[in-house]
Amino acid sequence: MTVAQLYQIVLYLVVGMVALGMAFAFYIADRGTNTSRALAFCLAFTGIGMVFHLLYSLWGYGEAPVWWHGIFGLPETISFLAGTQWILYVRQTIPAGELQTRAGDLLLRGAQVMAAI
Repeated sequence: MTVAQLYQIVLYLVVGMVALGMAFAFYIADRGTNTSRALAFCLAFTGIGMVFHLLYSLWGYGEAPVWWHGIFGLPETISFLAGTQWILYVRQTIPAGELQTRAGDLLLRGAQVMAAI
């Protein structure tokens, strides 16, 4: 194992642990609101995705089976869906007044649909 590979493994481990810790903190601090739950869900699946990448780098990049590549997309997609949902929840807390926010909401929903496809 080279120094670059070891550095990458440590990087995935640190980012994954920080993301999972932040998800836990947001969920415990305010689990009653939709915004905190969506953000915690986004951070949790970001951390899970980092752990998957850590396992992949430990396995060896060229030696992993092909089906393993498809599994990596799941936590990242779920994280993106939860993150865009969090943006929608935060946007709903801000009074729009006379601003037309419907187009932005529809674009975010479209982004969620495209991510799910």
